[in-house]
Amino acid sequence: EGDKKGAREMMNRSLKVAALIAIPSALGLSVMAKPVLSILFKNKESVEMASPLLSVLAISVFFLGMLSVTNAMLQATKHERLPIISMVVGACVKMISSFVLIGIKGVEMYGAPIGTFLCYFTITLINFIFLGKKVGMIPDFKEVFIKPFFSSCICVLSAFFMYKVFSVKGNLIATLGAIVIAVIVYLCAIFLIKAITKEDILMLPGGKKIYSILNKLKIMK
Repeated sequence: EGDKKGAREMMNRSLKVAALIAIPSALGLSVMAKPVLSILFKNKESVEMASPLLSVLAISVFFLGMLSVTNAMLQATKHERLPIISMVVGACVKMISSFVLIGIKGVEMYGAPIGTFLCYFTITLINFIFLGKKVGMIPDFKEVFIKPFFSSCICVLSAFFMYKVFSVKGNLIATLGAIVIAVIVYLCAIFLIKAITKEDILMLPGGKKIYSILNKLKIMK
């Protein structure tokens, strides 16, 4: 429609919603890697070996979320070939970094998740550069990343603390209990610091119903 200002606002909201989901997911999985793996697998040796690898790999969740959204933005603005370039560069970074890092004594098996992290980080960074140069879209870092990150830190700290409190009840109860409480704390945090707005809610699937409920509960005006 030629509404560049509206398009940029929509892009910022899309990035923020993705960040609100991806940042706590990445940090939470990184911190809670061992408890989560202990639920899925009974072999303690395997869990001990895999949990530090998952802690590193989990950070890639954030960049995976960002590259998915930025790819869509570039394609929507008729720059559909640019994501191919960034993904090819990212794949090269993955292969080279994994090959080099796995061969370094002391790094070895950590090289694979680190390589994956570097791959997604590279693709996301290049996509943001393309968006800035080709589309003129510079994200509002405070609204899009800083507020969700701050809320996520509170969420992760609460999960870690509650896991320690519930650990006497067993790993399953402790992990699930910590996750449930962390989600509640996170939701409270994002509304208290206004990390999410009415407009952000309305763009979600079923956003009008969600906003109506929040409005009736006097959580959001």
